Amino acid sequence: HTLAPSRDGRKSPQTTYRAPSSSKRRPSQALLFSLRQGHDLLRPMTSTNSAIAKYNTPPPTLLQRLQYNDPTLKEIGGCSHHSLQEISFALRSNITVSSLKFNSSQLGDEACRSIMNALIERRRGDTCDGCRARLVRISLARNYLGTDGAMAIADFITAHSSFPCSVRLKANGGNSSKKLCDKCKITPRRREEDEIKLDLLQNSLKDEGVIAIADAIHKSASSSSWRQSNGGTAPSSCIVELGLEKNKFGDVGLISLSQMIRTNNNLHTLRLGKNSITCQGIIQGLAPALKVNTTLQILSLMGNANIGDEGAKSLGEALRCNQTLKTLLLAKCGVSDAGALHILKALYNDESAKAVLEESNHSLTEISLCSKSVSSSYSPGYEATSEHKPCNFRRRDRDKASIMLKELIIWNKYGFGTARRLKLEFFSLLAPRPSIH
Repeated sequence: HTLAPSRDGRKSPQTTYRAPSSSKRRPSQALLFSLRQGHDLLRPMTSTNSAIAKYNTPPPTLLQRLQYNDPTLKEIGGCSHHSLQEISFALRSNITVSSLKFNSSQLGDEACRSIMNALIERRRGDTCDGCRARLVRISLARNYLGTDGAMAIADFITAHSSFPCSVRLKANGGNSSKKLCDKCKITPRRREEDEIKLDLLQNSLKDEGVIAIADAIHKSASSSSWRQSNGGTAPSSCIVELGLEKNKFGDVGLISLSQMIRTNNNLHTLRLGKNSITCQGIIQGLAPALKVNTTLQILSLMGNANIGDEGAKSLGEALRCNQTLKTLLLAKCGVSDAGALHILKALYNDESAKAVLEESNHSLTEISLCSKSVSSSYSPGYEATSEHKPCNFRRRDRDKASIMLKELIIWNKYGFGTARRLKLEFFSLLAPRPSIH
């Protein structure tokens, strides 16, 4: 609008026309997809001019994009105005979607079973394995899932991992499978397994549901190792991240998860915050499993107030043997100064030079013992070559970790070998000098 003078001298609004710029207004990806597919997929045209009708038709709906494999549709964030049955049926034949995020959708156990069956049929169908998109994320947080929903997820993990990878490189001695299209047979490429991040935050799985999911992951990992040792193909899916916060399970479910961790070589993130885990579950299950595990990198136990100093002591003993864990979150777990001392002793055992090298953890780069976390971003309290200062665990700022603990994290961020060397140099500074007679 512009202001033009009127007869009485006042300025009145006057509309001016500006031609739209073709460079600024570009059609969306959904509209381009509908133009390539034609008008049969959309509503019937009412205009006689076909060129104008192409741009006047509305974009395709979510259901239409699923049915006709829109290449730009990589993630489903909800059901929109469609029913879950329609979405699940269209998902069976879809090959483009790689991420499902049904957070806070009030699905329930029955809807969860429908989605899991659709994913199983999608993998079991006649779709070319080379063209099918990899499944990377399934997020079902805050959906009132119970034991039946956990059973459905466990069935999906077991069934989905039973299908072997069919696309392999000929250079590696693999043969092209029969489930390949002509394009993939001409240019064979390696088909990586589906590395799925499973998020089940704030449901009601309880101990029974957690046990079912842990057993399914354990069986899939066992079948994977047996198949690879016998010269077979790798499995088509594995769980690399598992989120089970606020699921109302306790030590029984934790022990089942610990048995899975002992032999699992795929899981690198495990979140178990705000449940009913106590020190007994840590002592009997999780701590012994961490001693032999070689793949877990992130472990969160935040909000389990009954872990206490006894659980921290067991975790400290496990950290002496574990050299792969990088992040340990123990905020609001009832850990006091005594528990922090056990963690500190695990990171830097100064009893002897051998203990510094072989009985200390050199891989942990972030620890959270209270409301504040200690990571490599903290500035060191003093340099590694400076004179020794005593550790102070009784500060008023609620931070249970000492300046020494922060310095150890600074050392560990440089790598395994550098951390060992710096700790050994610091040990030589603190070692008692031999008396000269």
